[in-house]
Amino acid sequence: MFTVHDYNSQIISLWNTHQVPFSRPLRELPPLLIPNSPPKNGIAIVGINPSFPKCDEGSIEEGSAGLKFHPKDLKEIQLKNHENLPYFTRILGTFEKYNLKKNRLWFLDLFPIRHTNQKEVVRFMDRNPDFKKILLALFWKLISSQELSLIVVLNAKASDFVIQNGKNFNSSFHRSSSMMKAGGTPWVFSGMITGGGSMDKYSRERLFNEIRDNLN
Repeated sequence: MFTVHDYNSQIISLWNTHQVPFSRPLRELPPLLIPNSPPKNGIAIVGINPSFPKCDEGSIEEGSAGLKFHPKDLKEIQLKNHENLPYFTRILGTFEKYNLKKNRLWFLDLFPIRHTNQKEVVRFMDRNPDFKKILLALFWKLISSQELSLIVVLNAKASDFVIQNGKNFNSSFHRSSSMMKAGGTPWVFSGMITGGGSMDKYSRERLFNEIRDNLN
């Protein structure tokens, strides 16, 4: 089984051995580590690069000798972000509104890159296909090793990346264009449910009906 610890260790190894092809406008910052394992019967929430507060940079030291950071500190910071950042709290609140317990949610990013502009992250990945391939392989290895009730991709661009690189989807499972199944676990693909450019009320209602209908 490939654990969260295994994933974080391999991501840290990529950063520490200078295998991250950073270039402008991306800065050389520590990765976004996954701070916890999924809860029992968890619902994975997958996205791309929510904004991070300036306090994240407090534990970061940059220098020509490479990055120095403490994984424990980075994971604690990320857990605090889950409690305080609007990106996370609005998602938690929306799930509670639809009578889905927020303690079942497990947040992870498709790419562990600290950057607040999604378009620039996508452009960076497209310019570095080998690195993108490594990160997607680690993502798939991690998520396919977890016992999850449901996986929800709350980002249109992340949905594109996952679908284009998914090798185990059962195409016969299409109940709608937003539903697929891989390895026995249902996946829901969606745009953002909160914030700027999010879906309207009726689309959100349909989304949560699909989530409830397919929740194990």
